[in-house]
Amino acid sequence: FIYCLLTYVFYVFCIDHTCLLFILLFFFFFFKQKTAYEMLRSLVGSEMCIRDRYGCAMTLCEHIMFLQLDRQFRVSKVFVGYVTIVGTATELPVFWFSQRLIQRFGHQRLLLFSHAMMILRLLLLSQLGDGYQHTVFFIQALHGFCFALFWSAMVDATFKLAPVHLKGTSQSLLSTAYYVVGPAVGSPGWGALYQWTGRAAPAYFGGVMLVGASMVGVSHLRLDHVIREQSDGHDDDEIRLVNV
Repeated sequence: FIYCLLTYVFYVFCIDHTCLLFILLFFFFFFKQKTAYEMLRSLVGSEMCIRDRYGCAMTLCEHIMFLQLDRQFRVSKVFVGYVTIVGTATELPVFWFSQRLIQRFGHQRLLLFSHAMMILRLLLLSQLGDGYQHTVFFIQALHGFCFALFWSAMVDATFKLAPVHLKGTSQSLLSTAYYVVGPAVGSPGWGALYQWTGRAAPAYFGGVMLVGASMVGVSHLRLDHVIREQSDGHDDDEIRLVNV
């Protein structure tokens, strides 16, 4: 709720008033009392908060890092394109083997690992100095673990936890939380911090604290335990239906 209010403030006062309609639709469509209650029971609400924070921190890697490359290191557009290619290429194998990874390690371990890799990535970016801009390629190689692993585990967990009649809504809501709400808070916030301090390192350390807080939230969710309990409940319901 707080993130949505911040999104309203940023969009209405920093961009234009046309986004007000989107925010109102977001509230009335996604946060009906019954829908919000049922999502809270299925832990999807907790996942959305985690994805908000993670999406806000990811803004550092997807926006502030490229701003730093352009302003501080004065790299060419071709260099930026190669950095993007490296990050995209690392996503493909993770997505390809995502189902096997989930079956072997579980959702919570994958989420914790992706958070740890994100913290490592931000710490490495905070040490990026003049003359070492080419090391960003090696740092960008962590993108597959930071994004693709996180995304695969969250989407699969959300699908399994959400009620049957809210599975599509929950996916839309969580995508909005990551791609809209997170960047809406992160882009102006980290950008203002970068402009105020003149260095990107404070923003990266802020991201580390944000991801650390999200990591604590993941460790208390017990996702796989809840998914197993919910799956056993569905199996019992199917057995009763067969007996009837």
